[in-house]
Amino acid sequence: MKNPILFGLMAILLLGGTITPALSQTSPNSVVINEVEINTQNGSEFVELYNPTTQPIDLSGWSITPSASWKNYKILPNTVIEPQSFLSFTHHPYWFIDFGDTISLTNNSGELIDKTPLLIDKNNDGETWQRSTDGLDTDSMSDWKLERMTPNSSNGKITETEETIFSFTGQTDKSNYVFGDTLTIYGNVSESLFEEKHQSTPEIIKIHVKGPDYSTDIELYPDRNLSFSTTLHMQKVLGFALGNYEVDISYGNNSIQTGFILSEPLNDASLENASSDLEIFSNKESYIPGETAIIFAKTNSSIEYGGLDYVILDPNGKIYSSGAIFPNSKFSVVHQSGGGQIYPFSTQILLHGVNPVYGTYQIQGTFKAQDPIYRSSGVEISTSATFELVEDVKENTVFSLSLDKEVYSIHDTIIVTGRSNQVWTENIALIVQQTGVLSRSADAMKDQYVRPDPFTLNESVMLNGDGTFEFEFKIVNNLHDKDDANRYFGDYRLTVSEYFGHASLDFKVVENPESFVDIRTPLGLQMDNSQYVLGTAFSVTGKVLGYDHKASNNAQNYVEITIKDPSGKFLMSEDRRANSDIKYESTAPNEKLTFTAIPDVIGNFQLSAILHPIQFDFGTYTLVVNHPNLKIIETVEFKIISAQSEILEPEDTQEPLIFELCSSTKADISDIIKDMTAIGKDEIPPAMKYVVCDNATDFKTGEKLVIKGKVKPKEIRSLDQSSVKTSGQTQGGSSYSTNFAQAEMNYVEVSIPYPQTITISSSYRTTPSDGEEYHGGGGSGAGGVTVGDGSQGIGGGGGGSDSGRETNSQGSTGYNADVVYQTLKKNLIDMKVKAYPDKDGNFITVFDLRPGIFVDGIYKIKAKYFGYKSEQNFLIVDNSLKGGLKPELLVDVNKIEYIPGETVSISGKIKNVYYYDSVSLKIEPPNISKINCLQGQQCGFGNTEKKLRVTEGTEGAEFFMNYKIPFTDAAVGKYTVIADTHFGQIEKPFFVINESDILEQTSPIPGSSSESTPMDISKKIIEKFNRIADDKIPIILTEKSSDDSTLTPRVIQGSLFTSARGEESDVNLRITTDGQCVIGTSSDCLVTESTRKPGAIYSIVTIDDVNYKIRYSGNDVRLEKFSIVPENSNSKIDIDNWNVEIIKEEQPSRFYYKVSYVALE
Repeated sequence: MKNPILFGLMAILLLGGTITPALSQTSPNSVVINEVEINTQNGSEFVELYNPTTQPIDLSGWSITPSASWKNYKILPNTVIEPQSFLSFTHHPYWFIDFGDTISLTNNSGELIDKTPLLIDKNNDGETWQRSTDGLDTDSMSDWKLERMTPNSSNGKITETEETIFSFTGQTDKSNYVFGDTLTIYGNVSESLFEEKHQSTPEIIKIHVKGPDYSTDIELYPDRNLSFSTTLHMQKVLGFALGNYEVDISYGNNSIQTGFILSEPLNDASLENASSDLEIFSNKESYIPGETAIIFAKTNSSIEYGGLDYVILDPNGKIYSSGAIFPNSKFSVVHQSGGGQIYPFSTQILLHGVNPVYGTYQIQGTFKAQDPIYRSSGVEISTSATFELVEDVKENTVFSLSLDKEVYSIHDTIIVTGRSNQVWTENIALIVQQTGVLSRSADAMKDQYVRPDPFTLNESVMLNGDGTFEFEFKIVNNLHDKDDANRYFGDYRLTVSEYFGHASLDFKVVENPESFVDIRTPLGLQMDNSQYVLGTAFSVTGKVLGYDHKASNNAQNYVEITIKDPSGKFLMSEDRRANSDIKYESTAPNEKLTFTAIPDVIGNFQLSAILHPIQFDFGTYTLVVNHPNLKIIETVEFKIISAQSEILEPEDTQEPLIFELCSSTKADISDIIKDMTAIGKDEIPPAMKYVVCDNATDFKTGEKLVIKGKVKPKEIRSLDQSSVKTSGQTQGGSSYSTNFAQAEMNYVEVSIPYPQTITISSSYRTTPSDGEEYHGGGGSGAGGVTVGDGSQGIGGGGGGSDSGRETNSQGSTGYNADVVYQTLKKNLIDMKVKAYPDKDGNFITVFDLRPGIFVDGIYKIKAKYFGYKSEQNFLIVDNSLKGGLKPELLVDVNKIEYIPGETVSISGKIKNVYYYDSVSLKIEPPNISKINCLQGQQCGFGNTEKKLRVTEGTEGAEFFMNYKIPFTDAAVGKYTVIADTHFGQIEKPFFVINESDILEQTSPIPGSSSESTPMDISKKIIEKFNRIADDKIPIILTEKSSDDSTLTPRVIQGSLFTSARGEESDVNLRITTDGQCVIGTSSDCLVTESTRKPGAIYSIVTIDDVNYKIRYSGNDVRLEKFSIVPENSNSKIDIDNWNVEIIKEEQPSRFYYKVSYVALE
């Protein structure tokens, strides 16, 4: 494939005719594949060859080979193609693959003569792939087109005529840009064009620029010199974003397409090998003949106009394939074939089956400049990789079949792969049948599994040329009702088949594949009760795992059920006899008492029978269930009792009231409830995310105390004193009454009484600031809310008063500056909450252990339920208040340096004191004479502060705020965050600098804004110099000229890297000008150590009466960095000559630097 130009395209348009290529070659290698039909209605596909030479060519023994090499066609002896003539060849039906095939032509020596690109024809509509004109061969997909078939006839000739040439060029000045750059689009035309309908109206040059969420149109006319030019400023505020952009330039009926990339600025201070990484690899480690190898590559090199040259060598060292690929999806063969663009570079190579050479193949890749203007730089990066070509070894089975997983969720895509190993056919049958269910729908009459319409899928799957196949499907595409999902949870069987054999695989669909554990038995045996009254009916149900339902003759596919009596002997199909001498097995005239059940299509079975007193007696019996075909036996026991024992109330061993203590740090109670109630169907309970139940009895303030318990539920229906006489609190019924008064009392009362012991010493108090006595913020806890989800009673509680709940916690909020802090006293009465149990007796309640309400000590939790009581001790540790320590106010920002437009994330914490009031926060900008308005507030005097509410944490109160830096010139400088409370205030500085002054661009914090400020420059140029190994580097600054302005040097930035670990301090920079040392380690230098200090990031240095802001990282670092910029924002660097000296011995080093030139106002 030819090397496309990455930017700057020229279109030569022929207005009066076309040009004929020379056709005088006589080499047999000139024969081309001229036309291909790969999809016909009757399967008669053909290949047309064309001889463009002036001599006949003998084709005897030549081969035509598609992707599937076994379909190779060998041309018969004595076959000659005449000059300027065509020959068509057919093979067996369906010679080629409709959805993508390549065809190769080789001579009788196995040498490749011609090869088509990947051709796709999904419609059998009589159109063929053919060269645009006979013999046109530029190794490009553009040589080919889909047209009405013309076998053994011309596709079109190119004739030589006189031509009138119109030229039209258009391009961008670069292919890569960064924010702040100016994009220039320019070009020229050979003559002015006019509209066809209005010959006096000149045509307009139309430019359309399209990129990520960006689109703009520009119209202009050619100037007197028949040239045109326009510019765009690459600013975020103008809508530009990172990514690829397309530029369409049209003039009349003529058009040009080009493009450019807007990317992050390269970090020149990167490590030595950061710009030298190149990786190349294949999509698989090994291949078989006929497969396509996809070659991927990626690099972080900054080489301009780079492309990847690659060569693939076979095991004998011979070149198998070679070419060049570029980082653009438009030039990617893989992308054009529908494979996507996963890596910057990608291509695909067919490993054909013509005399394959097995062994290790080597991929050699070289990344370098592909444009002739830049190729002279000589910078190249090379790497290599290998893959194996192995013989095609098939399994000794009719079909190979596999799935990507064994357990799926209902929304997963199921991927099937396989191969027909012995016989090739066009397609095979694929059937997916649901064979079982996980959820059990209960029939009111029989209590059995109900699944009237099991899932079934029937498909025909096409085979590839090597017999392999792939298929993807979903069990359900759209699901609107949660109940519908239960129908699809279960077992499935996937079967592929053809007349010569079949193969099957089983898989499952469940609600949560990650936590699923199959606890079912092979027969899934269950009885509707564990004991029965003699003379009543029993019912047994089951589900045969791996059940294979027969469409016909399924009568033998049954389940056999027998019964053992309490002595372990099988019951016989005869009356019981009092004669104990009878031996059941040998003398009974009949066989064992046997029941049979035939499972339904998914293996469910059910059986009911009467326990007749003539056959059964009191005692424990064993039900034996056998599936003869699968040779599976399961047993289950049941007990036969008398009717009298059924009436008598059995002894109840369940505890009337139990509970355990758990903890959670989650603020939202709904998340806690979700943890406590989530249980999967036929699965192990999922791990709780927010609640910890580890039998611990110590808790911290700020946590949630979760009580999980169970009671023996009271029956709200109770027999009244008389079946005909009702009390004032009951509703009469035929045989029972409902006691509504009792139903209202059907709750568990959970309470926390007084602390059992609280030890408070006189030293346990806050230390107030000078001149103030601080009493500490009091406050009440959030009230609990009783929540019901229809299945379980949930109670929420916290310290303090709460309407609708029996709590009465008192506290004070405020500050006492008049008296000395007294010993802490808490009037903590019982806090109570009502938790309503579900039908099984389970209940949950939550208490909020708020600081200031709960103090250090041992507490007792009590629970009451209809006279039953239970209690448990637990310890609370209050970390929010440290005895003997002063109240502490902390504030921080997410980083120290910002640029205009970014967002500052401010966070703070108050420690060693109970604090519930607001915090005053204000931002003091560099120019305090200007009104500083926080975002979201009206601008005016008195509005420069913002009141923040605090939130509770396990170690004290916390507060947060985001501050947006404005887009103004005054935004640059030092800012101060001031947080103020009643007991003190604290300050935290941060700095805002110009984007052009940033030495190392940092990534924005996720979720924050990262917009650039518009710069007061019309153009900007950055000269970069990388990987300089010399120890003396002169930097000479000169003015740069552009079309409309003069650019002057504004910023010098540099970095020194050494790979000598442990010797960083021995490799240092020394920067001088006119004999004066500006940066260095010696005492005569103006800057000798890191300029980053508390409240400052640079030093002001005066050189020749000009102040410069100098930033320096210091010398004892692996990456030594500096920047020099005039303090005045409208000044240039007046010094033209700078000298950089690397002070070292034999250590390896690399020096990087760049100079920014701008147009100043």
